[in-house]
Amino acid sequence: MNLLLFAANAELTIASNQTCHRFRSLINSEQLVWANAQDAFRLPLPPGKSLSSVDLSTIPNLAARVTSLSNLAKRRDIKPIRYSRLAEIGNPIPIDIRLVQGRLIVAEYPQKLVFYSLEGRIIGDIPHPHDNCGFNVEDVGNGKHLMLGTVMHSWRQELSIIKLYSLTLEYNSTNAVISMQHTLLAECTLDLFGFDSPSSQLYLRDKYIICDQKDMIAIVNPVESSAIRFSTSPADSLSGPPIGHQRYLNHIGFFNIHPTLPVVIIITDNDDLYALRIPECRASPTGWIPTHSLVNDGCTGTFRLPGQTASVTFGCYDGEWLLNVLYDPGPTESCRKMVSLRIRLESITTVGETPVARSAVFVELVPPRIPEILHPKRPWVRSYTISYRDTPSTLISHTHKMEYQILFSHGGQGNACVPRSGDARGNLISGGSGGD
Repeated sequence: MNLLLFAANAELTIASNQTCHRFRSLINSEQLVWANAQDAFRLPLPPGKSLSSVDLSTIPNLAARVTSLSNLAKRRDIKPIRYSRLAEIGNPIPIDIRLVQGRLIVAEYPQKLVFYSLEGRIIGDIPHPHDNCGFNVEDVGNGKHLMLGTVMHSWRQELSIIKLYSLTLEYNSTNAVISMQHTLLAECTLDLFGFDSPSSQLYLRDKYIICDQKDMIAIVNPVESSAIRFSTSPADSLSGPPIGHQRYLNHIGFFNIHPTLPVVIIITDNDDLYALRIPECRASPTGWIPTHSLVNDGCTGTFRLPGQTASVTFGCYDGEWLLNVLYDPGPTESCRKMVSLRIRLESITTVGETPVARSAVFVELVPPRIPEILHPKRPWVRSYTISYRDTPSTLISHTHKMEYQILFSHGGQGNACVPRSGDARGNLISGGSGGD
């Protein structure tokens, strides 16, 4: 009984629901069973609902879906569950296409973003004045309200244009998106990286938009038209040439954001990992953007990786998010390996003898929750965010023949190594390339 109330998971709870009347009565009447489940985050709740507001009688069916998807991920024969043919795809061809939050599709065209339902129907668009537009979306309202961040660059002005939007989705009776409304919340123009354009990869966390370029990462607060930069190069090299040999090795190869903590994970081409607490970012009276070095910063967590990074992904195990880094151990090894890291925040008052008033990030090596040796080396490996809460992320590789294979996918209770094949960069979407 205590196991059901405080330490169960969806699969165990569903199995217990079929054992006896007493367990069935408890599961169907006590919300605490589901609220305390180790993998409650995996439940595909209806848009706008939370565990406290959803009809209790519907939760067992949602948990059964989670269990079904887990079993599907363990099968050797995997096929696409949906194809979406996007309307009005033609000239020009989309620059990028992404499946967002498992609810809608966003296509980046020159000078506009176009939003599609999963059935491929256009539900809205947002114009922009430049050929390229980096973007990302964060769910802030259980599927009904999203935040969209965009970053564009003007080479003529050597400035970056950052915008923050609110998106409101409307659903039909079958929980399919039928319309999208957008509102511009904030816009600013800043000199983030001079002549260099920010990379197309960016992340959102609350009011902040995070992007990178070379050995710099910028955290932008578009509401206050402010930003702060952090460099993976030593402080004494920041005033020198932007592409010296030393700073080239410190270029950012991967960066990601923790699923629950306000922490940015940065990995350099030199195999150094930095875990940075997102700081408060307020406007400067002069518009000047400060730059701080992460090297020897007492508040930033660091870790030296044992090999060249191939991919980075987060996995949730027993309610705890761990960072998994897949790496190449060296030319003598035939398989890639993985390290698992715990990221935690802790308040500190001093660094050495210097008083500080911010949280410090600590990075701890933990035993890997998946097999250390994963798979023979492949030419291309990428971490994807899966739209189902059952598998929050996975690692996918493909060969030169564009054949896909899941190296592993992981949810609350484990992972599966399942081969999969598909067409160029995403077999859930036809009519363009790209996808999550």
